[in-house]
Amino acid sequence: MSGKAGVTSLIALGLLASTSAYAEEINLDEVVVSAGLVPVDEEKVGRAYTVVTGKQLEQSQTKYVADALRMVPGVSVGRSGSSGALTEVRIRGGESRHVLVLIDGVEASAIALGAYDFSSLETVGIDRIEVLRGPQSALYGAHAMSGVINIITKKGERNSKPKFTVKQEVGTELSSLTSAEVRGGQERFDYAFSGAFHYTDGINTALTGSEKDANRNITLNGKVNADLTDDLKVDASLRYVDKNSDTDAYTTAPSDDPYLYANTQEFFGSLGLTHSLWDGHFVQKARARYSSSTQRGLDYASWTSSYDKYGSDSDKLSLDYQGTVFFDTPSLANAKHSLTGAASWQTESYTDPYSTDPERKRDTTGLAVDYTGEFWDNLFLGAGARYDIFEDFDDTATYNVNAAYVFEGTGTRLHSSVGTGTAIPSYYQTYNAIYGNASLTPEKTFGWDAGIEQSLFNDRFKVDVTYFNQRLTDEIVFSSVTNKYANEVGVSKRQGVEVSASAKLTDNLTVDASYTYTDSKTPSGAQESRRPKHSGTLKLSQAFLDGKAHAFIDSSIFADRTDTYVALDDYILVNVGADYQINDKIQVYGRVENLFDENYQEVAGYNTAGITGYVGLKADF
Repeated sequence: MSGKAGVTSLIALGLLASTSAYAEEINLDEVVVSAGLVPVDEEKVGRAYTVVTGKQLEQSQTKYVADALRMVPGVSVGRSGSSGALTEVRIRGGESRHVLVLIDGVEASAIALGAYDFSSLETVGIDRIEVLRGPQSALYGAHAMSGVINIITKKGERNSKPKFTVKQEVGTELSSLTSAEVRGGQERFDYAFSGAFHYTDGINTALTGSEKDANRNITLNGKVNADLTDDLKVDASLRYVDKNSDTDAYTTAPSDDPYLYANTQEFFGSLGLTHSLWDGHFVQKARARYSSSTQRGLDYASWTSSYDKYGSDSDKLSLDYQGTVFFDTPSLANAKHSLTGAASWQTESYTDPYSTDPERKRDTTGLAVDYTGEFWDNLFLGAGARYDIFEDFDDTATYNVNAAYVFEGTGTRLHSSVGTGTAIPSYYQTYNAIYGNASLTPEKTFGWDAGIEQSLFNDRFKVDVTYFNQRLTDEIVFSSVTNKYANEVGVSKRQGVEVSASAKLTDNLTVDASYTYTDSKTPSGAQESRRPKHSGTLKLSQAFLDGKAHAFIDSSIFADRTDTYVALDDYILVNVGADYQINDKIQVYGRVENLFDENYQEVAGYNTAGITGYVGLKADF
């Protein structure tokens, strides 16, 4: 650790000793938790965002978070074959490593490649998904270059007896999903626990052959909140995932391998304290976060006793403090203000026998400030800045400014943001024995967006149109000349338009639609791989039989795509489903995915599933 990093780390740890955090109860349906260092009401957010609620996930019978993200404007998803295969998510034409993923506030992005593999993230126990688009490094530090995906799991209910939910689902490809949840609480604490086991025979990932690639996933999740005193609260969360996926050998394209598989084990945990002083005018937050990932692979055809050395191990520990002052100035613009100061220290380690240095460790210290202001009940401003001290790279400063303005009585809201972001090279890019380059420098981006949201007919219709523009410098690419990773010379340009609309046509019929145009270019002017220029979604939901039944149809289209500069065919996917509440405890449901058996590729050379069907039973007691 460098001297300046060590000193700043001691400062951060000293601040942590004074304890605490924002503990006011909030209604998640009305705020965007990830939009600031303190939660922000939805209409007051200047940043571009989308929220997918647990109710929406339930009604659309979505199994994987990645499938829910396909319906979000500005987001593209690429799965390399069967369920459980590598699944990358990109925002606004950026790389997958430019998206910061949080699960209950814990960074989930892999240390090795800097990106999160969404193949293991299922929706059981998830309360909401927040997608924040644009550079967010001023709030979250490195890797929040093109956006943040914040996963929030369900919490318990105060003064409630235990409530149980059990599901059993079966379907094609010998698919089976079993899950259970329990939630409850007393006057001063609440709890929520969930678990799921999912298995599928899968499909043949390779374009040739017939061997199917199966996937098995076990996910356990828990969350506890308790009031130690009226002003001091504690919360904890734990998440464990064990995923085993069959894979295929790869040279120039995937080919059948009946023995090859990959196992991934992930652990995420956090412990936080919340302390409120001066009738809530000063709120402190202290939190410890820990994550680890173990990856192993095996090919029985070439298995040896050295198997235990094949794979990688990584872990990350973060200590954070923030203190927020809330104050009003009624005589000056009838304003409300919050000012937050924050400090964080993070250490991460990575073990990979194929790196130049098999065991690596590096620290990062961050200092940040964040301001929010409300003026005359219709003007909302936010500004933040952050200074990150990296052990192996130059220090970096980032900022973000955002604003929203609501026109009273018209249903019109303007919103805009501008900011910078950064991402440090991953361990693989820097230290891999063959492809690594220790001379890499962090990537940097500047971006801005501006949009207008319009509501009509007493909020029964809402549409939002946003233009975005980003400039990426020092992009890390693989050089075919040196056969190593390198910082690219020049500017990578991204721009586009995001449109989302929703309409409640009747009390029982709703329509949701989105469209995204993304122009993502390399410095040479070539289209970036795996980013469709055009993508759109349309969903119709109908309730009937006095609300006991519900049916939906959703469709998505992806056009003008390339992969490693090879053109991919356009495609349209259609899914349908329905559920019926037999009584107050039992529900039956079913769905058909890829209704018209579309033959398409998300990633060049990899198969995707044809038409599939599922039926399930849900019980609440």
